[in-house]
Amino acid sequence: MSRIQPIDPPSLMKPAGFSHGYEITSGRLRFVAGQVAKDADGKVVGAGDVVAQFKKTCENIREVVSAAGTTRP
Repeated sequence: MSRIQPIDPPSLMKPAGFSHGYEITSGRLRFVAGQVAKDADGKVVGAGDVVAQFKKTCENIREVVSAAGTTRP
């Protein structure tokens, strides 16, 4: 039987009305919710700097995927 497990790493800001990702346990299928350039306190990282914001967004995606137990890029 499948279960839907939310993925909310403590290193990301606390989600409001959503989770950062979800895992379907029957097949280890994972979904990552829309990520933005915010730190764990919900503050924008790199305001006015699209490159810094892109890097932070990618880091946040990596945090969600890592929290689900994925070890390969």
